[in-house]
Amino acid sequence: MRRADEHVLGDAFILQDEPRFEASFRLCGSNVNHLFCRELKGQRLLSLFDNEARSAVQTLWRAVAEDRAAVILGTTGETARGKTLKMETLLL
Repeated sequence: MRRADEHVLGDAFILQDEPRFEASFRLCGSNVNHLFCRELKGQRLLSLFDNEARSAVQTLWRAVAEDRAAVILGTTGETARGKTLKMETLLL
């Protein structure tokens, strides 16, 4: 029987705080990389968002980094083929 947490690492990532609260991916699980069809290690978190959302995401990240807040970030992405994907991310 498999444990419920066996596949968690593939869905997890670790962000590294950068100057001006521009977090970058330090480690990234295989499932997360698969969602974006590329390795995210070293890329900035804000590069995944359009210009309208970047300021809000940066504000949320600042709350996590400075205040040690927990944030649940709900996002909707679009593939190159025009399909949408809803995701929920817990930032700690």
